[in-house]
Amino acid sequence: MNIKFRSVTEDDLPQFKAFLDEHNMLSDSDYERLRIFLHKNPLLSKMAYLDDKIVGGVLCSYDGLRGHLLKLVVEEEYRKQGIGKKLIAEVIMELEKLGCPEVTINCRPFLQNWYASQGFEKLDYMFYIKYLNSDHKDQSC
Repeated sequence: MNIKFRSVTEDDLPQFKAFLDEHNMLSDSDYERLRIFLHKNPLLSKMAYLDDKIVGGVLCSYDGLRGHLLKLVVEEEYRKQGIGKKLIAEVIMELEKLGCPEVTINCRPFLQNWYASQGFEKLDYMFYIKYLNSDHKDQSC
């Protein structure tokens, strides 16, 4: 299996958005916001693909203070093959080029051990969110 990794470009946007939608990672109304997000964070969102099929993807941003892994998903049939780990490594390499000192992820409890195995440390403070649009309430990490 020859899985390749690269940054998501604007040309990839329709297929990448469909992939994220298929995995309940974005709502149907987020196309323009995703385009703006990719424009503001060039090279930081990555995808894994086999032939012409996307099998994994990660959305990442950098605000000048720290990096943020916002969404990470791998097709179920391709999990446990190191694709998620490689996507994170690709993003971290880009963040290091930017001089980013740290990267955060907010994840669901069942993923805590996996992220810990990737070198992430659990912090002692709580993560809070205020939804500005009720449509996004079920879309958080």
